[in-house]
Amino acid sequence: MNDNANQNSLSRKEKFTIEKILNTCEKQKTKGEKVIYLKKIISDCKRIIELVEKLDVKYLDENFIKKLEQDIDENLIWFLGVGGELHQGASSKVVREERRYYLVSRAGSNIVRDIKNVIEGMRNIKGVLEDDVAVVETTESNAEKATVGTGNRIKAESGMTDIVRIFEAMKEEAVIWSRTPVKDIAELFFSEPADKYLFVKRYNSIKYQLKKDGSSSNSEALLRFVITLCKKSFHDKDYALEEIIKSLEEMQKT
Repeated sequence: MNDNANQNSLSRKEKFTIEKILNTCEKQKTKGEKVIYLKKIISDCKRIIELVEKLDVKYLDENFIKKLEQDIDENLIWFLGVGGELHQGASSKVVREERRYYLVSRAGSNIVRDIKNVIEGMRNIKGVLEDDVAVVETTESNAEKATVGTGNRIKAESGMTDIVRIFEAMKEEAVIWSRTPVKDIAELFFSEPADKYLFVKRYNSIKYQLKKDGSSSNSEALLRFVITLCKKSFHDKDYALEEIIKSLEEMQKT
């Protein structure tokens, strides 16, 4: 993968699109189906790049995007449509996002995309997914053996379920961005692509199961973590302790 496709340099829309694609990929039942799905999207990225490079225009308009809908993956269509940098209208303004400047109108509704940004986005998404395909093809058969602790950066001594609960709670309470990709969390623990892929796979699986079952935890480590967090953060904050006590009492009643 080239440097432009490095996860740290991706735009927010690119990261979110990749996350949506990988979540869909995770739902595929077999290794073969996952590979076929990802290769189809890579092919779609190539096709979009080839098509827009032939256009003698500066912007990709909404009508062109609609023509792609029957053949192109819906997640890429989402990126092309919802992620528009320019809207047609009578007046416009310059806004700053992710260290780039975009022209966005105050009026008008037709979404159009800057051709250069479309090509850059498709190349970045394609590069990341090409790495993912390679990882799936070489590691999927051993996915059930994945554990937090091999080739890691931060050594996790508690269970994977505890990690999922902690990070999902951080998202819910806006301690971290609510749309933080699981791959970014994996970066905290692993440096090898295969290890990161297996972490994401297990994380998403546990997250889905927790949401489905609504189960509580029996983890002593997680309990000690919560107690320690309360002690170190709110030991002299009566209002916070009262809120915690109130919440615990409500939990006991349910």
